[in-house]
Amino acid sequence: MAAEVREVLEANERFYRALNALDLGGMERLWSHGSFVRCVHPGWELIVGWDAVRASWEGIFRNSSGGPAHSVETADVSVHVVSGLGWVSCIERITLPGRSASLAVATNLFERSEEEGARFQMILHHASLIPLVIAEAMDSPEVIH
Repeated sequence: MAAEVREVLEANERFYRALNALDLGGMERLWSHGSFVRCVHPGWELIVGWDAVRASWEGIFRNSSGGPAHSVETADVSVHVVSGLGWVSCIERITLPGRSASLAVATNLFERSEEEGARFQMILHHASLIPLVIAEAMDSPEVIH
């Protein structure tokens, strides 16, 4: 089980590296290409199917054409694996050029794919913004991280 947890954590880390590098090829290698995949970017509606999910990443990366001046850092990472499914929950700190940082709570779901050499592939990314009042409270010294 510890090996599977490590594999899911590594897949999750590849996701954030691809995101921060604006690497569409990295996203393509990481995600399952099925019609069942789902993605919710912060503030967006549900995106269904690999073609639509890929197009959303392509648009995000294209609109970040100034280069990776943005960053998404993670904290409070929690990983679980059961029966070939692994999920990661975490807090994302999203920094965009010219804007203050935002916090989002994210869930990333991975499925072990036998067709892809038994590696974990992303099948869901769901990130929702945390309201500013809660985000400010999380930075308070009284909150234990």
